[in-house]
Amino acid sequence: MKKIRIAITLICVTGLSLVFAIPVLAQTTQNGSLVQAVKIPPERAEGIALARVGNGIVMDIELERKYGQAVYEVEIIHNGRKYEVKIDATTSEIIKLEDDNLERSSARFQTQNASLIQEAKITFARAEEITLERVGGGAVTKIELKRKRQRIIYEVETIHNGREYEIKIDAATGKIIKLKSELKR
Repeated sequence: MKKIRIAITLICVTGLSLVFAIPVLAQTTQNGSLVQAVKIPPERAEGIALARVGNGIVMDIELERKYGQAVYEVEIIHNGRKYEVKIDATTSEIIKLEDDNLERSSARFQTQNASLIQEAKITFARAEEITLERVGGGAVTKIELKRKRQRIIYEVETIHNGREYEIKIDAATGKIIKLKSELKR
């Protein structure tokens, strides 16, 4: 009776493992093909977005699959407004521009963003350079500026030689705080 329970438990655990593994494998394949579809680097997308909204501070750059294509989403704060610019990562074409008026946002939100911007001493481009130097190349899929544990940091995600990296960089010093690496098959 005990052997039957153990066998049933093993079958259930194996089945659940497969249920959770299939979406992870699909995401890995998606990320691999997503990176291969990219024709412009993140700093080019940043420049396009900044030119469109008339400068400002880039808060986040992320590479995603949207509208059936590889798209950079660039979040910019400029003149009391938050813009999200979606750019085709193969053609450099602006697909969508969203404009959220920050004046309607809470004073706390605006103060936090101003503080992040003032404390960041290195740029998004420098955070990307630090990341690619550390991992030996690859493609950056996400860069985000945020406050974590009383520090302003860049969280950078990249894919290189079948591995996915997440690197946290101190935005004041450029020092790598944390590096996580995971093999993607």
